[in-house]
Amino acid sequence: MGARAQQIRDDLRKLDKANEADMLKIQLDDRAVFLERWRKLLLDTLDSEAVAADPRRGELRAAVESWGGRASIDSVGFRAVREFRLALVNQLSDVLVAPCKKVQPKFSIAGLDRTEGPVWKLVSKQPAHLIDPRFKSWKELLLSAADGVVRNSTKGGTRLADYTWGNYNTTRIAHPLTIAVPSLARWLNMPAQELPGDWDNMPRIQTPDKGASERMAVSPGHESDGYLHMPCGQSGHPLSPHFGDQHAAWAEGKPTPFMPGPAEHTLVLKPAA
Repeated sequence: MGARAQQIRDDLRKLDKANEADMLKIQLDDRAVFLERWRKLLLDTLDSEAVAADPRRGELRAAVESWGGRASIDSVGFRAVREFRLALVNQLSDVLVAPCKKVQPKFSIAGLDRTEGPVWKLVSKQPAHLIDPRFKSWKELLLSAADGVVRNSTKGGTRLADYTWGNYNTTRIAHPLTIAVPSLARWLNMPAQELPGDWDNMPRIQTPDKGASERMAVSPGHESDGYLHMPCGQSGHPLSPHFGDQHAAWAEGKPTPFMPGPAEHTLVLKPAA
C-alpha cells in the first residue's frame, strides 16, 4: 500500500545530515501512523451512547485512548485498533463482491492491499445502499466490529488488559530440523520473545515468524561507525558459539559493530598432497 515507504520517506525528510544512529532509529520506527484514522473511527464508534449500552465498550475505549501510538508490546489499544480494521476490511470486502460470492461463495478480495481504499471510503461515506444487509445502520455495523474485539479479548476468561500486542506478536523463529524432531527445539530454536513492530505498514517489520533479515548502515571511510543486525547468528552450526550470538541485539534494536572484532577462530584449507 505504500504506507511503510511513506513513513520511511517522511522520517528521512526530517533529517538534515544523517548518521548511523539516525538510520537505525528509522529502521526501528514502530509508530502506528497508518492506523491513526482507524483509531479515530473506533473512538467515534465508541461514543457515550455506545458505552452506556455496554460497560465493556468503555474499557475498550479507554485502552484505545491510551494506545501510545506505537506497535509496542504492552499496547492493548494498538492491537484493538488493528483488529477492528481487519474485521471491517474482511467484512466490507465481501459486501463489495457480493454478486461474485453468489456464484462462488469462497471468492474474496479481503487479502488484497488495494481493498484499503474502497473499504475506507465505505466507512467514511457510509452509503446506505452498500451496507451489510445483516445490519440496520452503519453505526450498528461498526459497533459489531468493536464488540468483536471485546469478545476476542475476553475469550476464555482472559482480561482486556492482558490483550497486548506483544502477547500476539511473539516470535517463533524455528530451525527446520525441529519440524521433524521437535525435541531439538530447546537447542535449535531462538527464544520466543514479545517484539514491537508490525507486518508491513511501518518501518519496523516484525511478525511472529518473520522480520527484517538484516539492518545495516555504513558509510565508505567510516566503517567503524557502521552497524549490522541479523537474527540468529553468524554461524549456521548449532554447536557454534556464534549460532545465536547476534540475536539479542537484533531483537532489542541495539547496534552491533559492522566491522569484525579480533579473530576468534581460524579455518585453514590445505590442498591434498
